[in-house]
Amino acid sequence: MHGTLSFLLTGLRPAGTFETLKLVYRNKRTGAIRYEAWYSLEVKQFVKLRENLETGLRVRELIAFKLR
Repeated sequence: MHGTLSFLLTGLRPAGTFETLKLVYRNKRTGAIRYEAWYSLEVKQFVKLRENLETGLRVRELIAFKLR
């Protein structure tokens, strides 16, 4: 796989609005997107993940969080 990183994208999620780093992983041979992930430095975890699986597309999003 081959990955790229985009810096400081702002996105609205069910849990709020976050500045994120977007990671995109592609299949080296075909160039197809394998998965995309949006990581928040504030929350210290992924706030959205889109995975292209053999069985179909799986999307996971952060719906709530609490900072300690």
